[in-house]
Amino acid sequence: MTVETNNAYENCTGCALCLLNCPLWRSTKDVLQTPFGRFKAMQLGHLSEDVLKEAGISEGIESCVLCGSCEVLCPTSSAVTEVTISERAKLNVLSGKKTNQKSRSGALAFVKNTSEKKEVALFIGTEDKDTLDSELIEQAVNLFGGKEKVALIEARTSNLESALAVMDNKEIRRIFKGAKEIVSFEGLLLKPLRKALSLPKKSIISLGERLLKIPKIRQALLASDLYIIDARSYNLDYERLVNFYDEVKKDIGLSMNLDLHRSVTTLGRDNLKRAEGEGVSELNLTQARWILEGRRFKRIVTEHPADALIFRKVTDVPVLSILELAKD
Repeated sequence: MTVETNNAYENCTGCALCLLNCPLWRSTKDVLQTPFGRFKAMQLGHLSEDVLKEAGISEGIESCVLCGSCEVLCPTSSAVTEVTISERAKLNVLSGKKTNQKSRSGALAFVKNTSEKKEVALFIGTEDKDTLDSELIEQAVNLFGGKEKVALIEARTSNLESALAVMDNKEIRRIFKGAKEIVSFEGLLLKPLRKALSLPKKSIISLGERLLKIPKIRQALLASDLYIIDARSYNLDYERLVNFYDEVKKDIGLSMNLDLHRSVTTLGRDNLKRAEGEGVSELNLTQARWILEGRRFKRIVTEHPADALIFRKVTDVPVLSILELAKD
C-alpha cells in the first residue's frame, strides 16, 4: 500500500477544510497534528528522516486515527490516509519499533488462515475479536452462509496500519483465493483488497454495509434510532456509499452520525491504545459526546462493536452493535 507521498501533498491548496471534522484538531488545536499542517510542512521541504522525528510532525502522524473524514472534504482528493500509513511505517523504522511483518513477502502473515474453497471471507481484526463475544462472531458467520461457505480470517496483529504499509498483492491474492465476497470489520482493509483482487467493488465491502442488505436486520432498525456508521469504512469509500446510506436514512427515518458535509464523524478509535491496555481514551469520549449533542433518539446502533463500548460510557440509553439486531 506504499504511495508516492509527493502525489498527495503537492496538490494541497491550504484551504484547511480538513480541519472541520478532524478529531485531533478539535481536541488539541495543534495544526501539526492535522493533514493541513503536515502537508504544508511537506510542501516546505520537511520530508527528511530527521524532520519526521521532530515532535510536532511525528506526533501528528502517530496520533491520526485514520478516520478518512478529511478525504471527504478535500477538494483535491488527497490520499491522506495512505500517506499517513506510509509515513507511520517510516517512523516505526526510525524509532526501531517492531511489527509482526518481517519482510514484504510475508506482509499478510498476520492472518491465521485463508479463504480457499470458501465463497465468503469474513475478516475480523484483533480489536473486533476483543469487543465481540464468540456467539456474535458465530452469528456473523451464520448470517453469511455458515461454516461451509464462510472462512473466518482473523488478524494476528492489532497494528493493522503497519501491516497495510507493506502489503504484497500476491500475498493478498493467496490469502483470499477462491472467495467471491469479502466482508471486513476493518474499513482500512477495503481499498488495498480492491486494488489487489479482481472482484467487483460491491463484492468487497464493510460489515455494516453487508448487514444493512439483510432484510431481517434492516427491518429491526427504528426511526427513533441513532445509527453510527463506521467512519473508516464510509469515508474511505465515500463516493460509492453516500447514496446507499442516504437511501437507508430515507427508508427508515433514523438519524446518523453524518455532518453537514455528509462525512461521517468518527469516535477516533485507536487500535494501538486498545492493544496496549489503555482502553477508551478521553478523545473517544469527547467525540461520542459531540455526536450526541443536540440529538433526540431512543437507542444507539453502531456498525463497529468497539463504538458501542464507547457510547455506553457516555449515555444511559440502550446501545448495541448492528450484529445484535440479528439475535432471535
